[in-house]
Amino acid sequence: MVTRINNQGVQIIMHPESELKSVQLELSSNCQAGCMECGRWKTWGDKQILNPNLKFGNEGNIKVDLIKSVFDREKLPVFNFIALDGNYGDSLIHPQSLEIMEYLFMTFGDQKSPFKKTDTSLQIEVNTNGGYHKPEYWYELGKLFKQHSILNKDYESSVVFGIDGIDNATHDKYRRNVVYDKVITNAEQFIKGGGRAEWKYLEFDHNVHQTDQAKEIAKKLGFNKFFVKRSRWVEAALREIVEKDSSATKIKGKKLGKKDNSAEYSRIPASKKEKFITQVKEQVAQFKDYYNESEISCYWRGRKRLQIEYDGTVWQCCHLSGIYGSGTGFKGNKWDKEKQNEYAYYVDTYGTEWNNLYKNSLNEILTHPYFSAIANSWNNKTTDTKEPRLKRCVEKCAFKGTRDKRERL
Repeated sequence: MVTRINNQGVQIIMHPESELKSVQLELSSNCQAGCMECGRWKTWGDKQILNPNLKFGNEGNIKVDLIKSVFDREKLPVFNFIALDGNYGDSLIHPQSLEIMEYLFMTFGDQKSPFKKTDTSLQIEVNTNGGYHKPEYWYELGKLFKQHSILNKDYESSVVFGIDGIDNATHDKYRRNVVYDKVITNAEQFIKGGGRAEWKYLEFDHNVHQTDQAKEIAKKLGFNKFFVKRSRWVEAALREIVEKDSSATKIKGKKLGKKDNSAEYSRIPASKKEKFITQVKEQVAQFKDYYNESEISCYWRGRKRLQIEYDGTVWQCCHLSGIYGSGTGFKGNKWDKEKQNEYAYYVDTYGTEWNNLYKNSLNEILTHPYFSAIANSWNNKTTDTKEPRLKRCVEKCAFKGTRDKRERL
């Protein structure tokens, strides 16, 4: 079976692990933050509760032995990129994260390895809120990044700190329970240790006036890059047009854990909202049935990339795991029920354990018929009884939104 991927021509649908190039890896489901839109949380009535489909604490940490068995240079000869990120937790909060980072950098990422079959240096990008651990931890992490850079000529690996303001009060409005001053201290120590730091700024109405100041602070502290994240705006705009849900653009203060229950925070900054909504309107207007007629071009598959989550499950991408991972789990609201019903065919057909690395090898998972079924679904309808098209694939890989550019400082 073949398909067109990212308009780059005809390619084989699946690939063996020997051709895998990139992984988004989540080391832990744990996190000290309480960000409103994070998949760790679900809405139950008027309350925000921890996602009952997930495991936390010790059970929320991936095993080090699993990391070492999967990331084997003999099995992954052309592998060159790891993103420590995910849907639920903050990876470096894992109690053995320094040990894992040392292995990935100094063993798996060592170009002198006898199984190294590529001249491309391993690159690691860590996304974190940066508001936990002692400063000494971040200094040691910086030293690891520097050592790998010198030995393997890797000049791109970095830690991306999510910092959404320039003071504690502003930063806490979205990234709850993360103290701005602590993040800055930790980032400074990471840079002092020799690591490359980037500043990711989620822009909202309540912090847009601080964007330029944040950029100047980043430059002064020695961050290598600064960028404003806007992908959430595109998703929210798409839902507003397709689902006709105008309430999706607002977050009530009580849901943010604030004392002022009457306060509202916009998901999409007013200064940017109209531009993206106009883009979505124009695209959706081209179709009588957007979900069934639009062309799907899988961003992850075309780049031979996949997602490995904290529990050892492997997914086509991070977008499918976050919505469909539990199969028949949480049913707290209409949106969850609709998505789980949509995915029922795949759960009924393949079960829920075929993609678990604790029970199957990576190569067995990569060559499982599930992945071919998902690719087949792109040419089907959402109403088909066999291999139905998933709306999530349309929402994430049909809309051609703009991508953010990282600005060097």
